[in-house]
Amino acid sequence: MSRDPLKELSKMEGQIHQLNEPVPIEFQKKYIQTSIKEKLSKNIEAFHHYDPIVAEKILYSRLSQKVDKIEALIMLGGSGKVDSFRVLEDFLEVVKPGELRYWALMAQFECKVSIFGNLLDETQVAITSGLGGRDKLMRFMALFISDNLEPFKDFQITQMKEELTFRIEESSGEIEKFKVGPNWLVCTLLYPLKSDIALVIKKFVDECNQYGHFMAKDCLLTNANVIDKEVIDETIRKYQAKRGANSVD
Repeated sequence: MSRDPLKELSKMEGQIHQLNEPVPIEFQKKYIQTSIKEKLSKNIEAFHHYDPIVAEKILYSRLSQKVDKIEALIMLGGSGKVDSFRVLEDFLEVVKPGELRYWALMAQFECKVSIFGNLLDETQVAITSGLGGRDKLMRFMALFISDNLEPFKDFQITQMKEELTFRIEESSGEIEKFKVGPNWLVCTLLYPLKSDIALVIKKFVDECNQYGHFMAKDCLLTNANVIDKEVIDETIRKYQAKRGANSVD
């Protein structure tokens, strides 16, 4: 029997750590594999004695190669030192979105978990979802589409925003942003790890549909990947195909 990872997580106790920003799952795997490879090829003491000042010079120098910056970030992440964490924190203030920022986010995450593990006599729970989160709130994205793929009316959009905001905040969650298209609405939200967000989303759709059944019951909820235009178009295409297959001449 397959296990629900969120339900398994609800049974865990301890200090919970998450990435602050979205980092693609495949890249997270790449970082972990590269970090392990570096640790196997070097003496672990090399990480503990790595000088954050040296790393800082490499990270901010225009003459440094990308590969050298990546190695510096991995060394900082594996060091588990407060000074290293501060260098990573400062670097994330200036590094632009892109692959190097992903390396820095993962290094900061690894370093943070290690620091807490060394300082606290408490289990450390590291959660690596694709969208990240904050404290004990996990980030999700949800896509809702109109039942007949016709454009939403203004009052329907207002109703969806107000109803979803109410339900999420009622459970101590937060709405980060809404993005609205002709016949779709995308929401980015933070929700408590130990709560059933799928049930809240279902109740939200059912409540909205009491006023004209204008929302499709099928919706997309994910904590793994960003819902971009490509995902929206593909979801609508699949919904159209499903409606066509279920139609009766």
